[in-house]
Amino acid sequence: MIKAILIEDEVNAASALKKMLKIIAPEIAIIDEATNVKEAVQIINASQFDLLFLDIQLKDGNAFELLDQCSNLNFSILFTTAYNEYAIKAIKYSALDYLLKPINPEELEQSLEKVKETIRKKTDYELMLKNFNDNHKSEEKNIVLHTHTQTYIVAEKNIIALQADGAYTRFITTKGEILVSRNLKYYQDVLNATIFLRPHKSYIVNKNYIQSISDNFIKINDVISIPISVRKHQEINQLLKQ
Repeated sequence: MIKAILIEDEVNAASALKKMLKIIAPEIAIIDEATNVKEAVQIINASQFDLLFLDIQLKDGNAFELLDQCSNLNFSILFTTAYNEYAIKAIKYSALDYLLKPINPEELEQSLEKVKETIRKKTDYELMLKNFNDNHKSEEKNIVLHTHTQTYIVAEKNIIALQADGAYTRFITTKGEILVSRNLKYYQDVLNATIFLRPHKSYIVNKNYIQSISDNFIKINDVISIPISVRKHQEINQLLKQ
């Protein structure tokens, strides 16, 4: 049995999730609940459990403030949230999982499978959670990247460019290349749009590394040149002037 705690301030959302769990994952038992940060911290610090269902925004605070007050983060977290761009970016940066409300049963089932996998890879999960908790305290963000064999935490400022490689994305960083199993569109939505430009359907580039720009290419250095698509050329020029 997987012991879980539910932190949710919307009565209907909490009720719907519990009903879905009974059908989809009867092996998950909700052992306690809270509707605010103060109650949640008390329950979490006093309990032994495996999984936390955590609403990002509560009436008296948010997930960042709650986690800061927890004495031991030795549990997995499945975030639940209404659409909030800032919160979702924070979660994606850390490669953690989340559900948008109202929760879809199929998405819940898929997320629970991922949670079970993270429990089996506890060390990686602790890195991901630490990155999530650290990112809101610093203006310089780190992003978690998974390969088939390793987990990396990379400073956003050290990412030079990204290149599409089929369903994968190749990160070109100041310390080398990393191939991850997510597509380029995913990272376009996550990375800071004031720093990262998409001059071509197959590339994203950190404008801080651009040495020069011509009609057809962005030059990073003597080795790396990134093509500019015809329809993107005017847009890129305007962005670089800002």
